[in-house]
Amino acid sequence: MQKTILEIFILFIKITNILALVLTVIIFINKYTNYIFEITKISRSELGKYIKKIREAKGISLEELAYFSKIKINKLEKIEKGLKVTITEFDLKKIANILKIDNKEFYQILKNR
Repeated sequence: MQKTILEIFILFIKITNILALVLTVIIFINKYTNYIFEITKISRSELGKYIKKIREAKGISLEELAYFSKIKINKLEKIEKGLKVTITEFDLKKIANILKIDNKEFYQILKNR
């Protein structure tokens, strides 16, 4: 049976609505799973010192960490210096993966402060 232009248009609208719903769900999930940390100055300082200590102990330069983690070097510098910068859960996971440590170690530092 041949579809009329109106039927095709209605089908297009339904598909568009489904795609919009899927996109909304993806945005919602991303917003609440990529938690942005607001941490105290003391915690930032401790976290930064810890990351720098582990990085240097493993012989990884800041440039290498930036390259492999895909985090800008100036952001990593700020993290290591304990300066105020937006740190996401995803950032911590990437750093932990490069340093070959469990990212839960970062949360322990943040939790203890």
